[in-house]
This record gives sequence, structure tokens and C-alpha cells, in this order.
Amino acid sequence: MTRVDEFDAFYSATQRVTLVTTYAKCGDRDVARDATIEAYRHAWAQWARVSAADPAAFVRAEAWKGTALIRSTHPLRRKRPHDTDRALLKQLDDLDQPSRRLISLMTIADVDLDEAALEVGVGDEEALELASRGFSRIEEGLGASLDEVVERMRALAVVTAGMDLPTAPEVRRSASRGARRNTVLAVVAALVLTLFGGAFVAQGDAMERQSALPDREKIGAESRDIVLDSHNIGTDDLLSASEVAHLRPDTTWKVDATDTDPKNATPYATCPTSRFADPDPLKVFVRAFSNERGGRVAQALEVSRSQAASEAAFDRLVSFYAGCQHPRTRLVDAYRVERPFGDFDILRLQSYRSPARFITVGLAQSGSLTSTLVHEAPGTERTDVREFARVLNESISRVCADSGGDCTERFTVTSALPPPVGKYPEFLDVVDLPPVKTVDSVWSASAPIEVGEQNPTATLCDDASFTGKSVVQAQARVFAIPEAPVLPEQFALTQTVGRFTDDRAAKAFYDRIRKKVDRCPDSDLPAKIDETKKIRGEGFTGMSWRIGLEIGKNKVVYYRMGIVRRGKDVTQVLFPPAGKFAISGGEFRAVLKRAGERLAYAPQ
Repeated sequence: MTRVDEFDAFYSATQRVTLVTTYAKCGDRDVARDATIEAYRHAWAQWARVSAADPAAFVRAEAWKGTALIRSTHPLRRKRPHDTDRALLKQLDDLDQPSRRLISLMTIADVDLDEAALEVGVGDEEALELASRGFSRIEEGLGASLDEVVERMRALAVVTAGMDLPTAPEVRRSASRGARRNTVLAVVAALVLTLFGGAFVAQGDAMERQSALPDREKIGAESRDIVLDSHNIGTDDLLSASEVAHLRPDTTWKVDATDTDPKNATPYATCPTSRFADPDPLKVFVRAFSNERGGRVAQALEVSRSQAASEAAFDRLVSFYAGCQHPRTRLVDAYRVERPFGDFDILRLQSYRSPARFITVGLAQSGSLTSTLVHEAPGTERTDVREFARVLNESISRVCADSGGDCTERFTVTSALPPPVGKYPEFLDVVDLPPVKTVDSVWSASAPIEVGEQNPTATLCDDASFTGKSVVQAQARVFAIPEAPVLPEQFALTQTVGRFTDDRAAKAFYDRIRKKVDRCPDSDLPAKIDETKKIRGEGFTGMSWRIGLEIGKNKVVYYRMGIVRRGKDVTQVLFPPAGKFAISGGEFRAVLKRAGERLAYAPQ
């Protein structure tokens, strides 16, 4: 095994454990990530010596020390919402350094006490005493048993699980670049000291005064967004086939074409209705890739004439995909790629048209530049969103470097709400609805209408009425496929959205409907209730049922109905009997979950 293979295997096997162990030390996952990456860079720079001893202990120790050198550990920095177990982190922070390190090594890194003692630099007896005293303090502080403490320590891995780490080759390359840069800086510094030594006395005083600035000011100075200088952007900033290959490394990719013609109007991807979002761009760059398995990638850069025009173009880009009108295409999910200098959006869609294609779209905007990366893969297998985010970040980093921006390799992928769509963002949209058998037509939606006594989503079991003093407003919307004559006349999905005076009134309404449906089979109605499922998501909760009603001897028709509450807003969704065109329980619950997500956009 070569030294490169040896390091790469070591990095792959240990990087995640090192990251979590470091996070337990500093309580800040971004700081832990930076310190972990720097530790592996140091390891590669000294690999001949490090690999001969205990490389895992080396990187843990380097990362542990590195957290103290990163400025954003200052207590004035903004707390990240992802750092969830603050109580445990506080207890760890209250311990002395050796105890905290011993406990982290023994629980997260699964290191024996004697090995942990050696790594920390204490004797076995002292290590036993420190670990016992540390565990006891945490147990007392949390009111938890030892087993619970260990479980919570190991659960810290959940907090860092979504964080992206560079590949081993990227770590090796950055370590080599750093070594070359340090050599150059040392030579330059020696020349400067020789020629201008006296001038540094006064400058040193100024630097001391600068270092005395409040940490809040220095931290704030690091949080600005990049604003790109478009004049230096060219085709060299587009991705290569080898970089795109990370999206599907088991096949060969090639560049099909590179286009810089702003008058070309042909869309380069499935959902957009025009090629460019800016109707009058200053410069455009589009590169198309393909592989022998039918996969396609398109990268586009649009340089607008002003930042305002670029921001408007970005909004149109998002609407192209978030409200995709392509037949049999559904929005699957959305993600946010968080970066220190400008975030990205990722949307994933499924086209069920033959042949089926899974579509992943990355969108970014900064200054006068908007950037789009689209990957269309044949079939229904979902793409790896983190690998896509890595390629997307690479596409932006190249543009950033050539345009004078603050560039970064650091990013974190998190789930996000789907972007708001159309005039009624609190309602479902056609892009949220599943395909219906082989019907190759687009869903259509009516405008919302006010709901009175006659609630179109009510069934005989719940008889839900969005009326009364606690109801502020209630509207209903109908979704159908009018261009499909094969569908039965009653085929439609109906949604009601109601706003109540407060959370308590909305919960009371939700609970009342739920109880009515559950009691329905015991009433005089010839009803059957099955497929009862809970619906959960961030900020909302709901229930889904299949309701069967007897309409004749041995003849039952089945409805699907669900209700979701988010704060003081409640939505009810009904899908009537449709025979062989009925949607499945899983599809209906996915629609209900999306309805709960859409409620986040209800007017306040």
C-alpha cells in the first residue's frame, strides 16, 4: 500500500469519530469541523512520522488543540441552532480539560481507559479518578444515569452527521498548498524584515490596537456575503467532466457543448420555460455534460447588469423549479447548503414521464451572478444530496476565486422548507401532487374560495365545519386534471385552510375532528376506518385516514382524508373515491406532509 493509499484509508476510517470527539470539546460543530480538517492536514504533512506511531491519537490531539486557535469559539458568537444538547455540552464545558478529554475518548472514540490516559498524558490511577469524578458531575448535573450519559455522548454524532468533510485527496492537496505557501511567506518575511525592519515598530503598535478591538466587531467582519466581480468570469470557471463525474463515478462523462450566446432561447433543463432567468443578461455561460447511461448535467452562469437584476433572476430561477409545470413532475424535497459566505438552495424533483428522471437542482446568487447546476439521472433512485452539494460548492468556488470573493470549502447540508409557490403559498401547489397512473397531463388548481357552512373537504364521519367565533378565515381550493377524460367525474383533490384566533382554538378543532373520525365506526354510519397514520414534521402534526362507506350490499367506496395543524392554522385534505385511479396511502401522506410544510407560509 502506498503512503497515499495508507493516508486515504486512515482518513476515511477515522474522520467522523475525530469530528464528534472534537465537537464534544468545543460545543461548536463548525469550529470542530475546521479543527478536524486542519488536524488531518498536519497529519499528512508529517505522515512518515505520524503513521509510524498512533495516527488516530495524533489527529485527535491536534484537533483538540486547534479548537482553541479558532476565533469563532468566542462566547459572543451566534449560537448555531443545530447544537441541540446544550445541557450536556454545558456540563462538559464545566469539567477540567483532562476529564472532558478522557470522557470524550472513552465514550465517542471508544478508547480504553489506559490508552486514553496515555493520550491525555496522565497516569492510569489519575485517569480513573478524573473520569469517575467527571462522569459523576455530569450525572448529577443532568439528573441522568451513567448509561444515559454515555448514550447522550454518543448521540452527539447526530449533530455533526449532516456536515460535509472534504475528501482525502482534497485534504492532501490543501496541506501541500499550505506547506508551499508557508515557505514563500517565510522568505518574504525575511526580506521585509531586512529592508523595512524599522517600519514594523510603528505598525506593531497599530496591530496591537487592532487586536484590542472587541471580538464582536471582528466576528461580524467575517460574516459578510461575497459580492463577485463579473468581469473576470469566463468559460474556464465552468466545471470539467472529471469534476461532474463525482455525481456518478461509475460511468464516463463528457462535455457535449459550451454556449455563451445570450440569444439562445432553448431551455437546458426540464422545468424552466426559458433558457435564462434574466431577460437581458450581460454575459451567459452554459455547459452541458452527458454519460453513456443517459445521465445529463447542465451548468449555467448568468451575469446580470446589476445586483437588483440578478436577485430578480434568482427568484425566477427558483420559481422555475419550485413551481415546475412539467407533466408528471413532483417536488420531492428541498435543502439549504449553509456556508460562511453565501448559502445555496438545492431542490430535488421526480419526473415520472417515460423514461423517468430524477432531477437535482442547485441554485446560488451573489452580487450580479446567478449560478445553476442541474443533474438529471434516469430512473427514480434519489441522488446523494451531499455529493451534489460538494460539486455545487466546487462550481461556485472556482467562480469565486476568479472574481475576488471570499471562498470557502466549508459547508453544511440541512433539510429546508420547499420554497413558496404562486399567489397562495399556504396552499398545496400542483408540483406537490403525485402522478396518476399513466395520465400524462398536468394537475390544475382553482383559486381559493371562502368556506362557509359547506366545507368541501368534510366527510360524513368528521363533518368538519370551519365556522364559529374562533375561525378567522377559511378557504378551499380544488385540484383536478381536466385534460384527462379517462378519469371519473368526481376525481379531484380538495384542500381547506383555516386560520384560528390562537393555537389553543386550532388545537381544539384538530382534536375534535380526530376524535369524531375515530368514533365514526361506532356510530350509526356504515363506516369503516383503516390505515390510520400520524403525520409529523418540524412545526406541525397531523393524522391521515382511509374512510370506507357502504353504498350498497357488499359495496364500499373509500375516501382518503387527513388533517394537519401548524400553530393557529389547520388544513384538511380530501381525496374522493377514484377506483383504479386512486392514489396510495403513502402518496396521500406525502401530500399531507407537504400541506403541513406549506402552512409555514400562511399570512401572519
